[in-house]
Amino acid sequence: MGSSDIDGTKLGELNRLSIDRHDDISRFTAGSGPAVAPYLNFWITDGAGKYAVLANEPSNGAFQPLYSDGYDLTFADLANQTAKVFEAPNGFALPTMTGSSYTFADFADYTIAPPNGVPEWTGLGSGAPIVLSGRSANESFGVNWVFGDSLANYLSGSSEGYVVANALVSSTVPEPSSFLIACFGLAVAGVGLRRRRAKSIQD
Repeated sequence: MGSSDIDGTKLGELNRLSIDRHDDISRFTAGSGPAVAPYLNFWITDGAGKYAVLANEPSNGAFQPLYSDGYDLTFADLANQTAKVFEAPNGFALPTMTGSSYTFADFADYTIAPPNGVPEWTGLGSGAPIVLSGRSANESFGVNWVFGDSLANYLSGSSEGYVVANALVSSTVPEPSSFLIACFGLAVAGVGLRRRRAKSIQD
């Protein structure tokens, strides 16, 4: 499951990311992929044609306190958490790549965006799909939630699979349409004010 609602915004502009899980995890073995917090993946780009995936791992014990039958996160919640980096074959060449340990804060200035329209990558795993079932070939989302550690785990345990709802992602940057409407409203108000002032002077 994923969302492209904040594609084009910087990772550090993430305002809220939430999703609820409603199925009974007690049907799974404690600590197994299906019973732990889901993967949280972000496609990011340097804006020059290079892409990577940032991911948390369900096995990361430090991340587990952020999970309670789902996620309800801000960027502040993510900032100090470990971010595993999966790069495209063309090499992302991140300037922060000076060691093997990164946090989401290291990538705050990178843009959330998927590499739509490119051949499928190998080595990224099912947690970061480039081709989504039922959609056009090579079309992906900028943010993905994947419960469990594989597609098989997502569907295992019962015929209903996992039950999730109320997925939401938003950024601190206003949507262009809302921003333009606000600017237009201010402009109209300014014109009206100037007219009233001119009339007052004439009077």
